[in-house]
Amino acid sequence: MTNTTFSVSLPSLIHRIGREQVRHVQQQAEQHNCQLKRIRRSRNWQLLGQLEAVIELLEQLKMPTQHQLSYLVNKLSDAVQCEQDKRQPKQQRLRALIQQQPNITVAKLAELANCSLSEARAARFVEQEL
Repeated sequence: MTNTTFSVSLPSLIHRIGREQVRHVQQQAEQHNCQLKRIRRSRNWQLLGQLEAVIELLEQLKMPTQHQLSYLVNKLSDAVQCEQDKRQPKQQRLRALIQQQPNITVAKLAELANCSLSEARAARFVEQEL
């Protein structure tokens, strides 16, 4: 994978999980070469790091003893899944969506895969032939 920095926006983090939990997560993030920091002087926070490091941090945060961090785990899981979907080639995304939902419309397929209608039609045609 590429070495680009991956960032996740975490609005009102302290209000949702508490100051002590944020400090604890900051320490864990440092161990995984990530940064959890406030965005300027706002109440919003941001997690920065390599995608692989964020995934490792997410796995550590999913531990059963960390039930107070469900908001953070959900936000990170959604962001990681979205980023992995973006990195997946378009044809694979289209094929996976068609296999998951065989009756999906072409317009919905194009929207979910972030492609043109003609690409969605072509993928649908190829899948129907198989």
